[in-house]
This record gives sequence, C-alpha cells and structure tokens, in this order.
Amino acid sequence: MAIVRRWDVKARRDGGITPIVGRMKELVFAGRSLLVGDDAADAVVEYTAVLSRSSSADTVELRALTPTGRSVEAYYVLDGAAAVMAQTADSSEPEPDNTHIVQYMRDAIHRLNPEAVDYGLDALDPL
Repeated sequence: MAIVRRWDVKARRDGGITPIVGRMKELVFAGRSLLVGDDAADAVVEYTAVLSRSSSADTVELRALTPTGRSVEAYYVLDGAAAVMAQTADSSEPEPDNTHIVQYMRDAIHRLNPEAVDYGLDALDPL
C-alpha cells in the first residue's frame, strides 16, 4: 500500500481528493507557461543564471504539458536576456521525462561553474 502524504493530494470540489502523481512546476518563459517536473524547472532556472554570468547561450528541448494537459516538446533559447520563472503547480498527470536534458544542464552548470553544488530538492524531502 502506498503512503500518501498530505501534500501529495489536492482537494476536489466534490469533497474527494486526487493524488498528485508528479512533482510539477509551471515554467514561465516569454509569456507562455508549460508544466515540467521539478528537476527540469530547477535546472532551467539555474542553467539560465549560470549562462548569464558566463555571457553564454544555449538551446534546450524539454518535454512538457500545456495548461490543458496536452504533451508538447518546447525549445528554449537560454541566455542572459532570458526571463524565466518557475513556480509550484499541482498536477494529477505524470511529469514528462526530461532525465537526459536535466543531466545535460547539470553537467553544463558544473563545467561553467565548477564551484556549483547540486543540493536538489530531494535533500529537503522529509520522506
């Protein structure tokens, strides 16, 4: 039996609860928002900051969900002029798999900024 923590569900209008399947964040970029997993959103924000400090740019492709739940592939140009923001979002959809691009961005972050420490959000998870 799976243990469902209080913060892993959202209330429905009918009084029931819906499990939150994936840890998601809304990634807002160029006036558009898409849902991606926590790790992907955090990596995009951090990578954009590192690229800005090093006066560099890069492109990344992420799998994401639209606000209506449609699966899309989004291409981002990340540089010092990129205004990118991530905020938490509830979703009953599984998070899109961005494992490879997240690893690519983390590797690039450490190449451009060798002192960077990757704590990740899992270090804060109480379970």
